[in-house]
Amino acid sequence: MSGPAADFRLLLVRHGETDANREFRMQGVSDMSLNEEGRRQLACTAERLSGEEIDAIYASDLTRAIESAEPIAARHGLTVRTDPRLREQNLGDWEGDVWFDLPEIYGQAALDSFMGDMDYGPPGGETKRSVLERFREAILEIGARHAGETVCVVTHGGPLMTFAYDAMRIPFGKENRFYAANGSVSEFERWDGFWRLVTLNETHFLGARPEPDPQA
Repeated sequence: MSGPAADFRLLLVRHGETDANREFRMQGVSDMSLNEEGRRQLACTAERLSGEEIDAIYASDLTRAIESAEPIAARHGLTVRTDPRLREQNLGDWEGDVWFDLPEIYGQAALDSFMGDMDYGPPGGETKRSVLERFREAILEIGARHAGETVCVVTHGGPLMTFAYDAMRIPFGKENRFYAANGSVSEFERWDGFWRLVTLNETHFLGARPEPDPQA
């Protein structure tokens, strides 16, 4: 006799690598395409998920997320549905800057706030709290739409990380950093209004170990 089913099962995939990721450049909502490595990564991710019973696939409306979702969707005969609430954090004036240059340009205090304060946003950008609120709203709506099903959502490092903190009720801070590599898979289940973490940042199927890069 089987037990009760989860409210819904959520597979979160971070988009594949772009040239900006390779250059440690802040992307935010700048619209970038996958590079050759990113396309290779998502072919591997699609293969990893080919045995899963996925009922629907959603993606951020940014090109790198849509391009990442398409090979997964093709394996399951699904159409990618987009939602702008699944976008990366808007990084305002920081977009296009190289991660390692940020302390010199904006000061170490600004970078420390970005890394550890949910209510800090780069000039002209948005806060991580704002990202979390819109992302969580979208995920819960998707879950209600697909009750009892498995949904794949292709998104970005920033919303994925802040969602993981929130789902696990772990305080956000630079001392305890979740990381989601390009092409990685993380799995959550929703049970009676609470989240259960199954896997975080699964990457073994990608072959070469992905190098850390700015989450945005």
